Parts: sequence; C-alpha cells; structure tokens
Amino acid sequence: MKIWLSIRGYVFVFLFFILLVTPRGVSKGIFFDGLTYSSIARNLAEGVGTFWNPYYTETIYPIFHELLPLQFYLQSFWFKIFGDQIWIEKMYGIFIMLLTILFFILALKELEKLCQDNELSGSQTTRLCWSGFLFVILPMVIYSSLNNLLENTVLLFVVLSTFSVIKSFSSKASPFWSILSGIFIMGAFLSKSIPGIFPLIIYPAAGIIFRKQGWLKRWCYQLSVVFALLIVIFIFSNEGKIAILNHLKQQVFASIAGKRGTLGGRFTLLKCFIQEFSVPIVFALLLCGVKGWRFGRIQKFLLIIGLAGFLPLLISPKQARRYILPSLPFFTASLGYCSVRGISRLKNKRVARIFNRVAIPLLVVVSIILGILGAGKVYKNKNLWKEVLPVWDELQANKKRIIVQTCGFSPGWEEHAFYQRYFKWSFGKGPYILQRVNVYCRLPSNIELLIDGPQIKLWALKNGSFHIVENRR
Repeated sequence: MKIWLSIRGYVFVFLFFILLVTPRGVSKGIFFDGLTYSSIARNLAEGVGTFWNPYYTETIYPIFHELLPLQFYLQSFWFKIFGDQIWIEKMYGIFIMLLTILFFILALKELEKLCQDNELSGSQTTRLCWSGFLFVILPMVIYSSLNNLLENTVLLFVVLSTFSVIKSFSSKASPFWSILSGIFIMGAFLSKSIPGIFPLIIYPAAGIIFRKQGWLKRWCYQLSVVFALLIVIFIFSNEGKIAILNHLKQQVFASIAGKRGTLGGRFTLLKCFIQEFSVPIVFALLLCGVKGWRFGRIQKFLLIIGLAGFLPLLISPKQARRYILPSLPFFTASLGYCSVRGISRLKNKRVARIFNRVAIPLLVVVSIILGILGAGKVYKNKNLWKEVLPVWDELQANKKRIIVQTCGFSPGWEEHAFYQRYFKWSFGKGPYILQRVNVYCRLPSNIELLIDGPQIKLWALKNGSFHIVENRR
C-alpha cells in the first residue's frame, strides 16, 4: 500500500497523457510531414536507403538530405520488429513521449538534490507530479506525439542530456554522466541539428545559480564529446559530412537568410508560445490561485534553460509552432514550482481526497471508452483515406514500389507522403496511371476511380460499391 501511495501521483500523470492521446491515437491519419518521416523510416527498415542517404521516393528525394537522419533510423527498428503497420508512427511517438515524461520527472528529482532548497513547498511527489501534469496538458505535446514530428525525438534527447548533466554533480570524480550528456546532445543534433544543442547552457546555468564547483570541468567534458563526435563523422564518414553540410545549407542557413519557408512573421513563435503556455497558466490559476507563488533558484534555472531553447528560434523567419516543443517542459516545470504551494493546499480539501480515490480507475475507464469510440475513425488526410478505404485490402495485397503517372491532377506534398507511406508509390513519369476520385477523365462524372495492384485495375464506384472497369498494363 505504501508503494502504491508513493507512485499514485506519477501513475495519474502517465494515465492522463494516455487519456489525451487515445482518441486520435486509435484513429487514422497524421500530418503529412510525419508521413514523410515514417515513409523514410520504413524504407530504411526494408533496406532501401542508408543512414546517411535515406530514401523518400523514387522521384522526390531518392537521397533525402533535407533533415538529419537519426529519428528515421531509430524508428526503422520499430518497422523491423512490427512490420509495415499503419500504427507504427503513432506508437513510436507516444512511447517516446512517455520516456520523455519519465526522465524529465527524474531530472527534476535530481535537480532538487542539487538545489537543496529547504523552502520548496509541498511534498516532492506533489511538486514533480504537478510539473509533469502541466507539461502533458500542452496541446503541442499531444499533437507531436500523434504526428511523428522530429521535435518528439529531439525533446527526448534534450531531457536525457538534462538528466545526465544534473546527475553528474552527484558523481564527483567520474566524467561518465558528463560524457553521456554530450552523446545525448549529439543525438538531438542528429535528429534536428542546431535547435537540439541548447542543453549546452545547463552547466554554466547550474554553476552560476547554484554555485556548484566543478561545473566548468564537466562542461569541458561535455563539449569535448560533442566536438569529438562531429570531428569523427567529418573525418571518417564522407557521406556523413556531406549529409550534415547539405542539411545546414539547404535548411538552417537558407531559413535564417529568409530563403525558405518564411510564411508568417519573424515573431510568429511568440504568438505560438503564448497560445501554448496559456493552457498550463489557466490550469495553474484555476487550481492554485495567485497566493503564495514563489520564484526561487529552481524556477530561475528552469526558465533560463527554456529561454535558451526558445529565443534562438526567433533568429530565423522560418517559423512553425512545433519548433518550440523542446523548450516547453522547462517553462512548465518553472511554472509548476512557482505555483505548487496552491496545489499543496488543495490536496487537503475533501473534494481532492475523493478525487484521489477515483481518479485512476476513472482515467482507465474513460480511456477505454474513448479508444472504442475513436477506433478506425479518420481525422487527418480525410479525402485521401476516403479514396482508398473501400479497397484497402486489395491495395495492401498488391502493395509494390512503382512509379505512378497521374491523370487529371497534380499531386502535392500530402499526396506524395500518403501514397508512399501506405502503398510505396512514387509519382512521376511511369508505366502506371492513377486517376483521382471526382476527377472527370472520359468517364461519366458520377464514376469515381482508384487503381489497384501491379497491373493497375481501375475501380469504379457506383451506388456505394466498387467494380472493376478495365485493366491496364
């Protein structure tokens, strides 16, 4: 019973996250960038492409150097283990986020040892669980977990590096944790490049705020590992050097110069941050009020790390809400420590005691119900799924890497990602012809068309059922 009471709060945080991701986790469809990444990972798992030269489609990026490849490589193991299943990318994202939540809570626990602040309010379990809860309710946390975003993997490596840095102060002589933190920073770099290296600020921040001796030596270990790994790649892997340089040129430098993806303003991320952070702020104000908030050393430390991850993003005019994800847990944890005194007072109320007894069974029951209700529904790529669902089994049975020449429509990025992920099709000049649903092409307008298989059978939809119209070689 004592063990259960000690972990009940943590179980609640994890189950609440599961509750939030369940409805769309069991449904079909994800953001097309996520489909692109999972297509590359699946191709790697099947031996098409290599680590430094990933393969997307035969006609679009047969060598994909737009992004660095570590997430594709890690996700490819899921495809090797479970096969080419449509749920792989979502389960990968949810699993990665669960690991992130776990290690961030562990990092905060180590941080409290480092800080040794006797003025912290409430029990340690309350502080850690409250900070974890404020993180999991962020809309971007749910969105990224379900849409296979690169920031998901970056965030895990950032949190692992943070944990290792803080842990290293309890290991006085051994450089093990400092070296490990450097390896994790390289993991973040190889997942999304420059935005993943901001944990380098943690050692100086800890040395200044907590007045910890030896931070400079540990920081040198960390920096040495990062630079050593980069040097090894550049000297011993010409493909790795080319991949990194191509990515920096095509993505990072082009974005900073305003030559790529500049929709929105340079300060769009400020608006996105306010929108995201308003959710935990509202929860904190509703549950804790404003009385007794405290801004101490831990809060300052976490805020500095969050700002180190967020502010450099404003340099580039290329903006997207998901970019801020790796910095968000530090902001929410700082908020959690500021407001935890209010939660500690709330715990003593009768309503809170009743809630403690029923919360976990309620979360399990509601998650199951939402899973049943949401199973099989489509919430992303709806038009594309509508086309293929009636003949899904036939299309999957004849899945094959082919080049499809389109008739009557021009495929966009979403079509390229969708058909590559689920059917391995590339669009371009080829022997196979695809006619899209609701596209008039020498047939009555009430007939809708699909293709199936290596010989391309045209399927006509009339009165809700499909029939073979003709075969083309």
